[in-house]
Amino acid sequence: MSIPELSPEQTRERLAHGAVLIDVRQPHERAGGMAEGARGVAKDELLADPAAHLPLREQEILLICQSGKRSADAAQALLDAGYAHVASVAGGTVAWREQALPLV
Repeated sequence: MSIPELSPEQTRERLAHGAVLIDVRQPHERAGGMAEGARGVAKDELLADPAAHLPLREQEILLICQSGKRSADAAQALLDAGYAHVASVAGGTVAWREQALPLV
C-alpha cells in the first residue's frame, strides 16, 4: 500500500482544517527549524506508543521529516496500527523550506 503524500502547501491547508502535523525528526534536527504548526515527536518515540501522542485514531495526521522517508515509514506504521487518516509531507522540511513556508 502506498502512503498518501501531500505537498507542503496542501499540508498548511489541512492544518487550517484541524489536521495534526507531527515532525518525526530528532530534537537536534528540529532545532534548525520546524514547519509552523508542527509538534515535535521523534519517530521512535511516536511509534513506541502512538496513543500517547495521538489519542484520536480518526483524526487526520500528517507527518513530516527532513526529506520524506522517515515520515512515510512512520505513516505506514500508524496505518498498520489502525489510524485511519495518515499522510506524509512530500519532500519534508527541505521542500517546506524551499517553498519559503513559515518555520519556527
